[in-house]
Amino acid sequence: MGFCTDPAIAAAGPVVLASDGRIKEAGVAIPDGIPLFFLHGHDAAHHGPLGFGASTFNVSAVSDVVATPTATLERLGGLRAEMGDLALIDYCLRALQSGMRVVTVPDARVRVIEDDHTINDLPAIWRLRRAWRPTFPRDPYYNPNFRQDRGDFQLAQTRRST
Repeated sequence: MGFCTDPAIAAAGPVVLASDGRIKEAGVAIPDGIPLFFLHGHDAAHHGPLGFGASTFNVSAVSDVVATPTATLERLGGLRAEMGDLALIDYCLRALQSGMRVVTVPDARVRVIEDDHTINDLPAIWRLRRAWRPTFPRDPYYNPNFRQDRGDFQLAQTRRST
C-alpha cells in the first residue's frame, strides 16, 4: 500500500501467483483494447524476463489484487459492475485517463489458493474494448514490437521479403 501514498499513483499490484506457483498476472497491457496479462502461466521460480526484484514499473492495469486509496476509488467512480471480472482493469484505465499511474511491484507477491480460471466473459471483454480502444489504440507501456497476443515479452515475428 505504500506506493499508493504517492498522489500520482492510483493503484499498485503485486505479482499474482496461482496455487501451483505459476504466474497468474504481473501487470496488464491493453493492446487494441484487449487485456493482455503479463507472464500468465510462466514459472515464477524462473523470474521471467522482467527481472523480478527490480524496481516497480508502470503498467496500464493490474488485476486480481490491487491496493488503491479509498479517496481515489471514490473520485474515479468506483468499480463498474457491468465490467464483470474486468472491473479492476477498467478502473485502472480510468486512473490512467485522469493522469494517474498504475504500477506493478515485482517484489510483492500474492498466491491465490483458488483454482486458476481464465476470464471468459466475452461480453465484458468486448465492453472493455469498445470503451478503451479509442482512448488507448496501443498500450502506452507495452512495446509494440512485442507479440500482442501474449504477454511474455517475445518479439513479434517480422515477415521477410524474398
